[in-house]
Amino acid sequence: MRLAVDLRPALSGATGVGLYMERLLAAMAGRPDAPELSLFCASLKERFDPQRLPAALRSRLVDRRLPVRLLNLAWHRLRFPPVDWLLGRRVDLSHSPTPMLLPCRGRAVVTVHDLFFMARPELARGEMRRQYPRLLAASLRRADGVICVSRATRDALAERLPDVAGRAVAIHLGVGGEFLDPAPTEAPPPAGLPPRYLLFVGTIEPRKNLPLLLQALLDLRRSGLAIPLVVAGGRGWGLDEYLRLRNKLGGQVLELGYVPAALLPGLYRGAAALALPSLDEGFGFPVLEALASGVPVLCSDIPALREVGGDRASYFDPRRGSDLSERLAALWRGETRFDAVAARAHAARFTWEATAAATIAFYRRLLP
Repeated sequence: MRLAVDLRPALSGATGVGLYMERLLAAMAGRPDAPELSLFCASLKERFDPQRLPAALRSRLVDRRLPVRLLNLAWHRLRFPPVDWLLGRRVDLSHSPTPMLLPCRGRAVVTVHDLFFMARPELARGEMRRQYPRLLAASLRRADGVICVSRATRDALAERLPDVAGRAVAIHLGVGGEFLDPAPTEAPPPAGLPPRYLLFVGTIEPRKNLPLLLQALLDLRRSGLAIPLVVAGGRGWGLDEYLRLRNKLGGQVLELGYVPAALLPGLYRGAAALALPSLDEGFGFPVLEALASGVPVLCSDIPALREVGGDRASYFDPRRGSDLSERLAALWRGETRFDAVAARAHAARFTWEATAAATIAFYRRLLP
C-alpha cells in the first residue's frame, strides 16, 4: 500500500493537528504492517525540518516551494494537480490530517478533529467561519473514508452530514510517553513559575472560554482565595474580555505564550491542577496529558472531554461561572479526591500505537 500524507499542517509547530500527524507517523514507522509512505509538504517561505521525522521516513519527504494559497485553491476548485504528480510517484491512498481532501489518483482519507465552526459559528472567524462549512461538506462527500478523533466528533458529523456518517470511524488519539514516564528526563519547566499554580494549556480564543476561568479566579480572590494561573498558549483572536479580566487579576496570571513541546511535561508536573473551560473540543489533549502526568483535571462537561477524561476528571458547566468557582475552590483546598495512580492508568490506555494500528486497518478496508 502506497500512502501519501499531507505534512503541511505540521509545518509551523507540533500543536494540535501537526502533533497528531507527527505522532501518528512515528508510531506507524515502527510497525511491520506500515504502508509505504510519501510525505508531502509545500510552502514558499518555510521548510519542514526532516529531523522532526523518524530516521526511516526522512528520505520519504518531498518539500516543494509552492504558494500554499494557490495550491489550496487549485485543489479545492479543480482537484488538480494530484499529489502523485507533485511527489513524482503513484500512490494508492492519500491522507489529509484536516478535512480538506488531498487529491490523488487513488482513494482519499481525511481526518476531522472538530466541527465547532459549523455548530457554533460565533466561535470562529474569517475563512473558517465563511468558507470552511461549505468546503468541508464538499470535501467529506468526496472522501472515501473519514477518521474522527472521538466518538463525540463522529456523532456531531453524523448529525450535520448524515450522508457521510457511513464512511466515518472514530479513532482516538494517544498521549506521549514523555507524560507517562515515571522517571522523566525532559527539560525543566520555564523559570519564574509560582510554587503552586493552576494551569491552562491552549490558544487564547473564544472557543476556549478563558474569561470564565478568569472571572472565577476574580470572584474567589474577592472571597479571600487567590489562585495563581499559568497560561501556556499563544494569543488568538477575540481577546477583549480576556484582557479586561487579566488586567484586573494583574500578577495573579502568568502568560507564557507558546510553550515548546519539550517543556510541557515539566509544566504539567509542576501544576496543582489543570483547568480547561472550553465551550467546544474535538478531543482534548490537555486533559489526557494532565492525567498522564498525575495532575487533577477540572474541565467543561462537554462530550469530547467526558470521553477523554472518563471518571478521572472533574467537570463543571462551562456556562455557569459559579459552578466553576465552587469546584475550583474545593480542588485548591484539597477537598476533592484524586487518585494519581488511577489517572495515569486511565491515560495510558490512549496510545499512539493503538491509533496507528486502527488507522492502518482503516486504510486497508478502503483499498480493493
